[in-house]
Amino acid sequence: MITHLSIDNFVLVEHLELSFSAGMQVLTGETGAGKSLIVGAIELIFGAQIRPGTLFDESRPAVLEGSFEIVNSNVTLQNLLRRYDIPTEENELFVRREIQTNLRSKSFINGRRIANAIVKEFGSAMLDFHSQRDQQKLFDPAYQLQMLDRYAGLTAEVEAFGTAFSQLNQLIATLHKARKREAALAEKQELYRYQAEELTALGLHPGEDEALQGELELLNNAEDILTLAQESAETLMEQENSAFDRISSLLEHWQRYQDASPSIAAVVSHLQDTLAHLEDAVSASNSLMETIDVDVERLEQVEARLDAINTMKSKFRKNLPELLEYLAEVEAELDAFASHKNETAALEKAVETATEKVLHQAYVLSKKRRKGAKEFEKVVMENICQLAIPDAQVKILFDKDSHFEKEMYSLMDITETGADTIEYYFSANKGVRMQPLRVAASGGELSRFLLTLKKVLSDKLAQRLIVFDEIDSGIGGKTAELLGNFIHAISHDHQVLCISHLPQIAACADQHFVIRKERSSKATVIVVDAVADEQRREEIARMLSGSTSELALQHAAEILEKKEAKS
Repeated sequence: MITHLSIDNFVLVEHLELSFSAGMQVLTGETGAGKSLIVGAIELIFGAQIRPGTLFDESRPAVLEGSFEIVNSNVTLQNLLRRYDIPTEENELFVRREIQTNLRSKSFINGRRIANAIVKEFGSAMLDFHSQRDQQKLFDPAYQLQMLDRYAGLTAEVEAFGTAFSQLNQLIATLHKARKREAALAEKQELYRYQAEELTALGLHPGEDEALQGELELLNNAEDILTLAQESAETLMEQENSAFDRISSLLEHWQRYQDASPSIAAVVSHLQDTLAHLEDAVSASNSLMETIDVDVERLEQVEARLDAINTMKSKFRKNLPELLEYLAEVEAELDAFASHKNETAALEKAVETATEKVLHQAYVLSKKRRKGAKEFEKVVMENICQLAIPDAQVKILFDKDSHFEKEMYSLMDITETGADTIEYYFSANKGVRMQPLRVAASGGELSRFLLTLKKVLSDKLAQRLIVFDEIDSGIGGKTAELLGNFIHAISHDHQVLCISHLPQIAACADQHFVIRKERSSKATVIVVDAVADEQRREEIARMLSGSTSELALQHAAEILEKKEAKS
């Protein structure tokens, strides 16, 4: 509920402060006085688009602020406050929008800077705008269905269905991806299986090709290596006057003088090391002679093995480490294929189960809607008859009656709101067959139909501010009085702000504001006055006849007295 509105430097307003009460607030004034400016300010506070001409004085910013009482029963509002961690004190919400001279703006809720999209969420939870252009909503089957669901108390159930439907679509999308991935893998399975068998059969080992290449080198040169080993052993140690003998003789001579000089001692040490190395060389040569054979059969085996490995390298264009890595990858793909098949099977089962659940939910939802539609038709007809359409007939037609009885829905029939598409049928006159509302209703009838829906649904909505912006166009006389009573009835459940040019509606107000323009040599500004008693009687007289003549004042007094007597 709005309690206070502050407007500074906005359109034709230099500065304006308004306080509101509960119940029905009415704004009246001459044509062109700027009655819709107040509504426009509230819309801007909650994120509406800023247009050129917004600033009264283009040299300084505009500031719009509304104070609202937080309604505990408004669950959506409470959830928004928690979600965005908005601090609240004394159960009040202050929504502020600052519009700079370049028409860029900043929004704040309780002093915290808030993105415009979030401010709009709060607006949706706290406000309900109703204007002549909203009549077009009545032609939208989705809006018609939304109204029926709200009346039948199915809003939460529809939201739950939408969640289940969304989850089903996500499951189906995941299944499609899994099938696509499985199909792509299936195309490669035969190749992967053949390659895995071929590489596995070869029995490759890390470093095997290098080891075989070394062995091949030995086997190819076995005779020369054995001859060289024999010659080395003989030359170095075995034959007379061998290298070992000659170095040993030199060592004996040097050892006599090794204490005489460090340099001589170094010579002795090096010669001793040389003898030790010669012994090692001879030992290694002897070992070669014992281990190397001229083995033609082994040579053929090594050559064949290397040839097989090199053929595989050439075929796959990979070296041995890369071949082993590729084999691991192929085996992993083969394992993954089996896993993907299991995953796909599980997804298919999950989709089947979820589909059955969603289709059944859609059937149950349809059943409840049909029951609610019969009650809704009756209540709407009863109320619209009170707005001077006594012979009104209303019918809600469903598009799937033939399928419904047998619960034969398929996913092709389902959207996020269920399986139903409906259309309101209407006739305003006795003996005239009902047709779709978009065809059968005039502008005035549409306005009254929409207002009827607001009244019928008012006690089913969380408490909020409902704004009626000149919905009484083309209405007068007794119908205007009925319309005023209707709007006042809505204000029992919600705060109402109504812009009107009808005295019968203004007389129903709990608080009455008059908007007028004041002109000076410098500028034209809008002034808003809260009126009561004599001032209110004069305004209603003006609305009745365009003057404050004695007759008009008497008529205005009669209207006000009649309303006071009823209340």
